Amino acid sequence: MIRTVVAAMLALRAGALVARAASRRPRAVLRAAKKSTSAEPLTTNFEAAAASVVAKPQRLPLPAKTRKTVAFNQQYLCAGCGCLLPPEHEIDHIVPVALNGSDALSNLQALCKPCHQQKTRDQRHTILDAVKKEPPVVEEKEVKRVPPLKLNDQQRAAVEASTEPIRVVAGPGTGKTRVLTRRVAHLVESGARASSVLALTFTNRAANELRERLEEEINPQDASSISVGTFHRVCLTMLRDDVEALESPIKRGFAVYDQAAMIKLCGRCIAEKPPVGLGWDKSEIKPARVQSAISSLKNAGFDASSYADLTKEGYGDRIVSRVFDLYEKTLQQRNAVDFDDMLSLTARLLEHSPATRAKYAGRWKHVLVDEFQDTNGVQYDVLKLLASDSVFVVGDSDQAIYGWRGADYENQQRYDDDFGARLLKLERNYRSAQPILSAASAVVESTTRRRDALSLEGREGSLVPSIVELEDQDDEARWIADVCVRAEGDVAVLYRTNAQSRAVERELLKAGVSYQLLHAKGFFERKEIRDVLAYLRLLAYPKDDDAFERVANVPPRAVGPRSLERLRVQALEGGEGMLHAAANAKSPVPARAASNLKVFTDALDELRELQQATSTPIPAEEGHAGPLVGSMAWFLLEVLARTGYEHYLRHESVDGADRWRNVRELANLAAPYAAGELVEFLDTLALVQDQDMAADDTEEKTPPKVRLMTVHASKGLEFQTVIIAGCEEGLLPHYYATADKDGEELAQAVDEERRLLYVAMTRAKESLALTRARTRLTWGVSRQMEASRFLDEIPADLRRDVRVAAPPSSSRRRRWSSSRRRSDGMLAGF
Repeated sequence: MIRTVVAAMLALRAGALVARAASRRPRAVLRAAKKSTSAEPLTTNFEAAAASVVAKPQRLPLPAKTRKTVAFNQQYLCAGCGCLLPPEHEIDHIVPVALNGSDALSNLQALCKPCHQQKTRDQRHTILDAVKKEPPVVEEKEVKRVPPLKLNDQQRAAVEASTEPIRVVAGPGTGKTRVLTRRVAHLVESGARASSVLALTFTNRAANELRERLEEEINPQDASSISVGTFHRVCLTMLRDDVEALESPIKRGFAVYDQAAMIKLCGRCIAEKPPVGLGWDKSEIKPARVQSAISSLKNAGFDASSYADLTKEGYGDRIVSRVFDLYEKTLQQRNAVDFDDMLSLTARLLEHSPATRAKYAGRWKHVLVDEFQDTNGVQYDVLKLLASDSVFVVGDSDQAIYGWRGADYENQQRYDDDFGARLLKLERNYRSAQPILSAASAVVESTTRRRDALSLEGREGSLVPSIVELEDQDDEARWIADVCVRAEGDVAVLYRTNAQSRAVERELLKAGVSYQLLHAKGFFERKEIRDVLAYLRLLAYPKDDDAFERVANVPPRAVGPRSLERLRVQALEGGEGMLHAAANAKSPVPARAASNLKVFTDALDELRELQQATSTPIPAEEGHAGPLVGSMAWFLLEVLARTGYEHYLRHESVDGADRWRNVRELANLAAPYAAGELVEFLDTLALVQDQDMAADDTEEKTPPKVRLMTVHASKGLEFQTVIIAGCEEGLLPHYYATADKDGEELAQAVDEERRLLYVAMTRAKESLALTRARTRLTWGVSRQMEASRFLDEIPADLRRDVRVAAPPSSSRRRRWSSSRRRSDGMLAGF
């Protein structure tokens, strides 16, 4: 499951490597027909040509990495019989070239020789019949890879608009990705160099989807030349290339801290001795909350010094200011950047280095931005510094739901003012039935600062949303389980907070309904994965003290907390990091620990030399079932073997087999990289986002019928039936979103909660239900709950109210639940 998340990102990175030369050469059958001089009928010549093609299968002239990627995507198993691929195997088209099959990765498969021969025999008559039936009569230049996407009038107006600043307001389900794809294709077809196009997205999944669609729309070489990526990926690339032009303590070779590393660093800063007059109870300060506050400040354009100048009063603000200062200084000492620094440092780089700005502005003449409503202030600054006249942004202010993490609702107005943008709208919804859209629109119409209102036109439908009132959260969960049992198609249960899923999970298990909980403990949060990544980070960044502390005693090396503290003190004095202190002959730790650490540091030195000696893959047989020598997968396994971690994990832990399988999965993700590309591999993993994980979980070959997720995680997804649980005051809108706010600030917070419900409602295709409980257990206390104010905004003719009475007694609860409720017709329509 997790493999496809990072595999999608690898596809973006390897775009230039997978451009297929075969897509530019004439099809074999056409070529044979053109060269034929025989007097026999044309069909006979085609039959001979096709027969020669199928009789003598030819190896595709694909790059080595592409061949390895195909085998890797199949887990080195034959696509035909499932056997382990032998070194000598075939890379073949799923749909034959003679039947207009493309050379895209999605149409390639790896087969063992017997399966390939059988497939060739089976397809021979199909190819011959197709050739006889439809002899080609067009010139090669007229043959398109795929038919152009059909566009409605509004979509076509956006795609074919002149290269002036454009802002497209795209409602939910209106074909936003289709428009972006065709806009890029239109630019290239109109004469723009593919390498001069930059497309910025907010998730790696969206970037990969755009890339795949472009490969189907235009020439693969052109598609691979287009720069497609998230804001963070593009900014990180610019920083890696031009960090010297940035007047900053950050130097080339800097490390990138992911979310877990950022929170851990905040915890370390909180543990530092506070200044005089600012004592704090460390146990009451949550590192995750402080890190979130620092992230919001960075996204708003503050650094530690500028925020300190504004912090005059407020105990909490002064604590954040102090931790912010320590956090920033520590990052600089470690030559590291966090997720937010990728944006802020790039903005500073472009602003203060005219040469760097001219370099990238000259490279990218056409800039496109997806989900523009979610940009924060720093991202808008980057766009403004990069963009020329040809700027094309797509978004929807009604779907702006990330203000809590820095997204600035006003960026749309700034864009209109700064660029003099032309406004276009997409209002034809291809996802939801009209009653669902009408009800959702009624909710969002009450937004106090609404802009760019849309009149959405949906599909035909007569089933209005149901508003279901139940006694408590247990009744709500049982009702949801009943709906899931009877629903046709996929079902999504959406909620405001993760805690709401527990009761629903319990009832689904009782009902025997398969379900999937999104945003459960992630793959990269597992202990063994974080351990392995810490080893790799320590090899890439020897001054990464957090990585050192994580693995210094894993496996056990008699390095306890006191030894680590002594090494930490020595590292601060010497300024070289804890790894250097551990390797020092005058190490301040006990003799046994010092001896073990010497073995550990020597092993790391040998591994670093090994990596440098195999910076590019050593030639090996194509499709080798094991990790190729010189690949990152091979190097990762070498690291674990030489440091003793493999033996420790597999033989000294209760669930060692399962944990080792997870490590092997990580090795699979590393396979497309060379051992010398360690930094690039770590960068890719650091950029994996929550949205990518959620979307990937929904793309299994045989997904479960029911998916449970937060409303935020559902953004960009769609389902046959949607149930929105907990539509009550305090949950939606959420208490913490509106607490301690008044006036304009309160109005803005309520507006975002309203838009959140709008996003949730517009995930539904056919059926929608919104549930509320009269009482709910919160913090161990049963409380009376009021219906969400947003429910009152749905007109009576656009809703169906269902009120479920309390069961007669707890002893008869289950029987009543399964008979009385079903008989009163409340499940009608699901």
